[in-house]
Amino acid sequence: MDMLSWYSLSFSQSPLALLGQLSLLLALLFGLGGLWQAVVAGRTGDPRPAQSAAHAIAAVFGFVTISVGALLAAMIGSDFSVRYVAEHSMASSPLWIKITGLWGALEGSIMLWLWLLSLYAVILTRTACKDSLRPWVFSAMLFNLLFFIGVCATIASPFTPLATIPTDGAGPTRPCRTTG
Repeated sequence: MDMLSWYSLSFSQSPLALLGQLSLLLALLFGLGGLWQAVVAGRTGDPRPAQSAAHAIAAVFGFVTISVGALLAAMIGSDFSVRYVAEHSMASSPLWIKITGLWGALEGSIMLWLWLLSLYAVILTRTACKDSLRPWVFSAMLFNLLFFIGVCATIASPFTPLATIPTDGAGPTRPCRTTG
């Protein structure tokens, strides 16, 4: 079985994982487009591409919010076909433990930081002075957003599907490994 068919098979088991991963990929596309527009605005001095970059930042925030919401829904719904949920949640965990499990490990905490950074970027689009530095500020924010989106969409994806779905997760804590 090739890699693409494995992903389509596994994602079909979890629509939330598919929604989260697609949202991250759309955020990546809008972030790249927004970065391009911000650089064009900075180089030409034309405010229209800067406004387009601001709209792209809002779209990135929206898609990241959908992605975080999908991960949170998977945690609350105990969707153990998602590796992150299977490794850091249990069906019997109280709701508040499932919610805080969202940022309980590396992948989820990077998602939380990505969401906070994208929220800050949206606030920045509303409050930044409309001067010649504005497009470069947007460029810097989008560059940072693209880094975190890239990490979340690839090497630290919380939406990695599992081929074999466990009946329950490992829970929020794991026993320490001892050496010796």
